[in-house]
Amino acid sequence: KLDIRTTSRGKNVVELSGGNQQKVSLGKWLARDLKVLILDEPTQHLDEWVKKALKEALQRYSGAILLVCHEADFYANWVEHQLSLRSLVR
Repeated sequence: KLDIRTTSRGKNVVELSGGNQQKVSLGKWLARDLKVLILDEPTQHLDEWVKKALKEALQRYSGAILLVCHEADFYANWVEHQLSLRSLVR
């Protein structure tokens, strides 16, 4: 469940807000039963309620996720492995 909000069920995706468009896109990928998702800054430009829905959807995802994200509070408490590039720079 991605909690896509719209005033009409018949709207085209391009008529949705940016956050809802991103959720539709993610939903398409999740429906494909992929083994790995690669996400680069998926929270960028998202409202808080959209981030929450995205986080919940990713937590339910059964495959592997490679996530690049600068918002530690988004992925805190649900990622299994974390690599900080700061620790690799000398």
